[in-house]
Amino acid sequence: MITITLEVGAGSNVVLNFLLIPRLGIVGASIATLIGYTTSVIIVAIINQKMGLLKVRFRFILSALLVVLDFVVIGLSWLNLYLINLLLVIAILLAYKQDVGLLIKRVTRR
Repeated sequence: MITITLEVGAGSNVVLNFLLIPRLGIVGASIATLIGYTTSVIIVAIINQKMGLLKVRFRFILSALLVVLDFVVIGLSWLNLYLINLLLVIAILLAYKQDVGLLIKRVTRR
């Protein structure tokens, strides 16, 4: 089962390299590799969760996708990077709102 997920990640990497390298060069190759690895990790996490070996929450998958999106935006130098990065960080922090609140309480308590 793990082999299939790695093949999906590698296959997406090859297809994205074919599409992105002619347009973006080495940046396209790095984006394709990042997306391929992320795809494999997310599929493995979902399979492990279905098998009961690992408990993965939706916010983990969402934050992983947002980080990938952030790297893609940085790699392509789209628009105002600071504003986009800030929005993506805020979205990740909102996904972990309870955990961030607990962390702030622990830090301020000392």
